[in-house]
Amino acid sequence: MAMEAIPILADSTLLQRHSKPLLWHTDSHLGNIFVSEQDPTSITGIIDWQFTTVMPRFAQVRWPIFLNPPRDYQIGMFKPELPSDFDNMIPDEKDVAIAERDQATIAKCYEAALVRSDLSSYLALTRIEEPIRQLFTTCEHTYKHGIIPLRDALIKISQHWHRMGLPEKNCPYTFTPEEIARHERELAEYKEWHTLRRHTQQILHANDEGWVPPHVDFDKVQAKHKELFETYLRNKAPETSEEAARKLWFYVDRE
Repeated sequence: MAMEAIPILADSTLLQRHSKPLLWHTDSHLGNIFVSEQDPTSITGIIDWQFTTVMPRFAQVRWPIFLNPPRDYQIGMFKPELPSDFDNMIPDEKDVAIAERDQATIAKCYEAALVRSDLSSYLALTRIEEPIRQLFTTCEHTYKHGIIPLRDALIKISQHWHRMGLPEKNCPYTFTPEEIARHERELAEYKEWHTLRRHTQQILHANDEGWVPPHVDFDKVQAKHKELFETYLRNKAPETSEEAARKLWFYVDRE
């Protein structure tokens, strides 16, 4: 299905407008960026270039790993706020809410800076609908992320083909109602797992590999990680074995 859709999309005026080739550093987390001791806003070096790629602008532009906005982030002139029910949340939920508000604020600063410094990239980031970008960027990562994100992009494109102004009269592929219903169930489980991972990373101030910024107390992070992991094992106990639950956890226990 992806092979049927991609050539049509690639020839569309919308994508052609934002398809200038760009160089992309694929691992721009804080551990790979060096700044001046005298002026932290001045970047003095970037390392770890071995997976650098050249692709169309619309497929390359994205949020840096350490600035990735939280769920339900709003593009444009919106001030990030705490949830309206913040005062009624339990402590861990408040920690997550504060972390997401702070992350959204940082992302908003980046968004404003991108408008000022590289308007073409900002337009490619905000004018191309996410299912289209997702289709082009998930094909090569099914070995890592599974088929669900790619299938989700294909379904959303087929459902909104005409609204997106795509060139053909009809989408070149179809999904049955039964296939869509099954996908929605699998997608809900997939999102639940990724939401748990994101919240864990926010609480621990860690990235996918477990890297923690040098200003964070690592002993406290380890203690918090142990607490979160034990809570996770207790919650998974009724539905799976401890061994299976450990395999699904985000960080490897090296003790």
